[in-house]
Amino acid sequence: MMIVVHAEKGGLEFHFENDKIKSAKKVEDIAKIIDLTPKGTGFIFSSSMDFAKEYGFKSWKGAKNLFDKAWNYKK
Repeated sequence: MMIVVHAEKGGLEFHFENDKIKSAKKVEDIAKIIDLTPKGTGFIFSSSMDFAKEYGFKSWKGAKNLFDKAWNYKK
């Protein structure tokens, strides 16, 4: 399974293969989404992650930094 991650309005959107979309802005909430994905799931970053400033983040790296913080949350 692959999940596409988009930057959107200062948060992250996770687009699943079954057309389900989950979104969150807080590290804790994003970590929950990541933790609930099945093992072996891959994450693909859309180009919006590289241009996060255009999608409500304060810096270009803001979206990837948010994902990284969530990925490492309580690990």
